[in-house]
Amino acid sequence: MADSLLARVAKRVGPEKLVFTLSPAQREAIRYLWAANARPEQLPPGPMADSKPWRFWLDRKGRGAGKTRSGAEWVRSLAGSMPGSIGAIASKTPDDVEKVLVAGPSGILACCPSWERPRWKPTKNGGTLYWPNGSVTHGYSGANPGSFRGPQWHYFWGDELPHWKYPTASYDNINFGLRLEYMGRAPQCLFTTTPLPTKLIRKLIAHPRCVVTTGSTYDNRANLAAEAVADLIAEYEGTRLGRQELHGELLDDTPGALWNLGMFRPMRQGAAHDVRVVAIDPATTAGEDSDDTGIVVAGRRERDEEVAIKEALPDGTAKEEKRSLSVFDVLEDATCHLSPDGWAKEAIRAYDAHEADAFVAEVNQGGDMVAATIRNAWQHLGRQGTPRIIMVTAKRAKRTRAEPIAALYEQGRVFHAPGLDELEDQLSTWVPGNDSPDRMDALVYAIADLSQRKRNFIT
Repeated sequence: MADSLLARVAKRVGPEKLVFTLSPAQREAIRYLWAANARPEQLPPGPMADSKPWRFWLDRKGRGAGKTRSGAEWVRSLAGSMPGSIGAIASKTPDDVEKVLVAGPSGILACCPSWERPRWKPTKNGGTLYWPNGSVTHGYSGANPGSFRGPQWHYFWGDELPHWKYPTASYDNINFGLRLEYMGRAPQCLFTTTPLPTKLIRKLIAHPRCVVTTGSTYDNRANLAAEAVADLIAEYEGTRLGRQELHGELLDDTPGALWNLGMFRPMRQGAAHDVRVVAIDPATTAGEDSDDTGIVVAGRRERDEEVAIKEALPDGTAKEEKRSLSVFDVLEDATCHLSPDGWAKEAIRAYDAHEADAFVAEVNQGGDMVAATIRNAWQHLGRQGTPRIIMVTAKRAKRTRAEPIAALYEQGRVFHAPGLDELEDQLSTWVPGNDSPDRMDALVYAIADLSQRKRNFIT
């Protein structure tokens, strides 16, 4: 409360005098008066420079800086001031929606006095808040972007958007759903997050009707456990991770990541490829909470210009010659969350669309079942012959497999077709040691096969 309106009044008249001039009911009410208790940067921004309302508010702050409280109070204010309105809240999983946004220590229920508190009815995929004035606020999971398709809202609060399973697809559907006006008030959306250097976050920042607020863990230090904050500062202050997680800075890349956004070069349209493959990183289960099946299509071509290559000779001298090196185009990311038969058919669709030569499939988890699944789907679709399948057994560590592919990006030998935002986000935010994501694994298998040209076809 160091910078709040209430703190400034208390400083002027004295906290004891301020407290004893209030009745018990007033003292209880002032606890929930957010405008008096909030720091200025926690309050919703005013109109933009052109006097028009903002559409997006990106509250980009460090860990523990009060983002959740800002979001919860914003939802409380809108639901209370717009009787009968329809709003939405969303986080990475249904569990996060309930335990952080709704029932957490800084969540919506904790922000509401008893006479204003909504009733929360959880469901498998989210839930709904029913407010005393007839407003409703639906809870959604960022793991299911399709759930945002169809509904429409007066307001939307999304927490930690870059960490959702499908952030770009979710954002697009949310944007389409922000279309309800309330007595002349335009729909608005708040995203609270610690910043990751993803294309989507940069797209939001560049949006002409987006307002960005920033802040650090230090700003909210008075409301955090002193020893915990001291430990975090001692360990992370002065590091790149500390700049991101404590100070809320948007860095150009993720510390320790093998890729960064500057490595993704646009593909030349109309390029001719001598070979194309569809790489598959199959999910081990088909349940709702299972991983996606990574499906990436890539092609190889010869670069137009020759490159000077120096080669050391046994006598200590070196020779230099010009060679035409292969380059690689990533043509499509067809990653999906489907049953084995479903992902096999999606892979075959991508195979046909790009006139591919073979499938490259990771078989650590599924063994021969992966090849059998592809063959069965191939026959079910009435295809003649047998598909060519290159079986990949991932014997090496994730980092060892990924580093040579990241090196090709650094050398300017990999290019991307448009529309690969979620793949690029996975690549640029993955740090060796973490679980490797599906899209990235499929990409590594595709480029590795094209560069090595080991063709052990299984028919």
